Formats: sequence, C-alpha cells, structure tokens
Amino acid sequence: MKRGLLFLLISYVAVLSCTTDEPAPVSITTGPKSGWVTINLNMDYTIQFPPATYQGNSYSLRTPGSFGDTPASINRNDGQATLYTFCNPNAYPCLLIPYAQTLPSPVPASVPYLNAKGETRELNNTTTFFKSGKQIAMLYYARDPEATEQPYTGHLYLRAKESGQLEYASRISFTEATLKEIQDILSTLSPR
Repeated sequence: MKRGLLFLLISYVAVLSCTTDEPAPVSITTGPKSGWVTINLNMDYTIQFPPATYQGNSYSLRTPGSFGDTPASINRNDGQATLYTFCNPNAYPCLLIPYAQTLPSPVPASVPYLNAKGETRELNNTTTFFKSGKQIAMLYYARDPEATEQPYTGHLYLRAKESGQLEYASRISFTEATLKEIQDILSTLSPR
C-alpha cells in the first residue's frame, strides 16, 4: 500500500514538473480556401488571405520601365497583423531577396531574432505546415514585450524549390488575437 501511494505521489510530481506555459508545437495541413484572394508570396509559393479583413500585394520583379522590385505583403485592415517578404537592405531601388538564411538540420526548437530594442531573443513557439504529407513551411514566433502594437514576431521558413531546404522567407508581426488568423492564412501556402 505504501509503495502504491509512493508511486502515485512520484507520478503526480513527475507530471506536474513537465507542464509548461509555452504552447505545444502545432502541425497544420495546407489547402486552398474558397473565396480568398491568392497572391504570389515569392517565386516558389502562393498564399491566400480573406479579402474582408486583409489586403495584400504579390511580389513582382522589376520590368522594363519600372522602378525596382515589389515585395509581397499582407496586412490586416485594422493594423493587427502584417506579413511581408523583404528587399536587400543594401539595394535601392528594392532588389527582392526570395530567401535569407537556411534553417539548420535537424530543425531547432527555436531561432534567434532581434527584438524591438535590438536585443537577441528566441522565437520559441512553432507551427509546422504540411502539403501532401511533406513539410513545406515552419513558423517560429514569440511575444516581444518591447513591441506594443503587434507584440508577436514570427519568422516564416519555406522549403525552397532550388535547395530543398527550409529557408527564411518572410517576417510576420501580429497580436495574440490574430495568431489563429495568421495560421489560417499560412495554411493556404502552396508550391507554385
């Protein structure tokens, strides 16, 4: 009887010590959404967003007579969420960078980022996106206490067609209330 109680007590303590305030990693299968707007996120992927609450622009490369490339962006109408690709910071006019650094293998539990104060912090929450059973994207995100309007920062890594590796493709800023919306939007990612 004492052994049974001791076992239950040890099991209870072990379970309690495993709890965490961090959300568990999420896995989502991607697919199209009816009635949503589709844009080109970059040269390898399209993405959709709901037109009632978001607006966005496809990425486009410079054409003769135009002044620079145009990065893709998706913005919530009330300013609570923003997703954008980026230009080379050393180039003017804009010269699109389809991907930045490659995610190491094996995939890390977190990735570093610079917060609103320029301090290195960790994006330690993840959502993984699958298409036809294959991982195509991974979102790392965390709350940045220094950011006020959009206190969550995320980095989106996409499986690049050319390298086959997960590569940094987009930065996302959002509020806690729009996390599910961001995950729904990213669930529409589709290789081109």
